[in-house]
Amino acid sequence: MNLMIRHIEYLMLRHECVAIPGFGAIIAHYRPAYIDRELGCMFPPSRTLGFNPDITHNDGLLASSIARGTETTFDNAMAMLSKEVAALKLQLENSGEFALGRLGIFSRSDNGAITFEPFSKTAITPRLAGLRAIAMTPISETVRNEAEATASEQANTSSVRRRVLNIAASIALLLCLGVTMTTPIIENKAAFAGIASGITSTSHIEEPMFEPVSQPDLDLRIALPAKEESSIIKSVAVAEITQNTVPAATLHLDPSDRYYLIVASLPTLEKAKEYIASQNHGDRMEITEADGRFRVYIATGSTIDMARQPVTIDQYAIRYPNAWVCRR
Repeated sequence: MNLMIRHIEYLMLRHECVAIPGFGAIIAHYRPAYIDRELGCMFPPSRTLGFNPDITHNDGLLASSIARGTETTFDNAMAMLSKEVAALKLQLENSGEFALGRLGIFSRSDNGAITFEPFSKTAITPRLAGLRAIAMTPISETVRNEAEATASEQANTSSVRRRVLNIAASIALLLCLGVTMTTPIIENKAAFAGIASGITSTSHIEEPMFEPVSQPDLDLRIALPAKEESSIIKSVAVAEITQNTVPAATLHLDPSDRYYLIVASLPTLEKAKEYIASQNHGDRMEITEADGRFRVYIATGSTIDMARQPVTIDQYAIRYPNAWVCRR
């Protein structure tokens, strides 16, 4: 079934619908970008997967892809596809679940209805890869913040001007006072003629005397305020919600868990041991037997998402590109 799964994953990157003959169709739904006002975030556009069990006809898309990939005829590709679809239905009948690679998982309910649950972190749209939610600031709040910053700047500028004018006025007043107090005072003394009987007195005019007025030294040192620098930084911060940084995955191994992350399926126990011995990355690997196959797994989990968590990290996704989840 790995052949069919690989081609379905490939086709879903480029098509909106991939029909599985005699079983149903995987359909991609486009969701445009939207704003969540309660969270204050704008979420990017995305594609989600769904399943329609009523579309069972063969449109030739999946079979043609298999024929090109295996370099065989269309009829041979249809024969291989029919076998894998039959194996898919058999596994659903026996275990009730079937993992469709990295796309999602099929489940069969008690009444026989088949449902499909897509994995939340599956990347099926390369052109939308890397887009994350961003925080949004309302325009009204931005305008209000800018108005408050402008008013604060104007108030600071006015205060600086008033201080400069006060200092200039003080300097001018002190200079005028200094000039006035250092200017000498001139005294004019005039002699007046006295009038008496028979006696005429000669008038004597004394020359003016210039008496300098001793003035103490004036200390004109003025304490000027330190230069004030007004620096207002205007910015609208757009943070990322981010995301949601993915923690480093740990390889959880518990034989009592229900789901296994399979990295290899081999026909014999010796081949499985040889595969483990050929790996040199240091990951712990275990072997389980199911349906006559010896499967090598590196992680387990009580849920499907928990079991496949390691391959959502680039380190393990690159190391195990064909890993898939199996139910015990």
